[in-house]
Amino acid sequence: MKKALALLIMAMMILICSARDNIVTATIQDTVLEVTFAIPEGMHQTLQEDYFFVDVDSVSGVTFEPTVYPEGHPDADGYINYEGTVTLTKKFSIAESIDPATISITLWAGYQLCFPSYCEPPAEVEISLSLAPQTKDATPLESHYETN
Repeated sequence: MKKALALLIMAMMILICSARDNIVTATIQDTVLEVTFAIPEGMHQTLQEDYFFVDVDSVSGVTFEPTVYPEGHPDADGYINYEGTVTLTKKFSIAESIDPATISITLWAGYQLCFPSYCEPPAEVEISLSLAPQTKDATPLESHYETN
């Protein structure tokens, strides 16, 4: 019985971790970084910048503006919530002396998904992207997930 329970718990952890693989994607469109969060049905993300954010590691010659949050839906307590798919954006500029094809950025996307009755622990995703002009969605060079 203990062995079956342990296997069930392991299977559930694998499902939870694999589901997180599909939560965050990132693309570069011209001079805008777009980070999209796919919030699973029945869950929501509350706008609290400590738990819902996009940060970019500093890169010489590249300047990022603050993150822009789309309009969400206020709940009964006045908090702004998001459901479904939500995209956060950050405009950026590149110094004229820099060739974008030679630059990669590392970004951190944080989120904390909630059910109506409780929230999961916060999570962060690290994604590396090239600033080279893209013809379609950028493919992350590397990504991994960490939970806090």
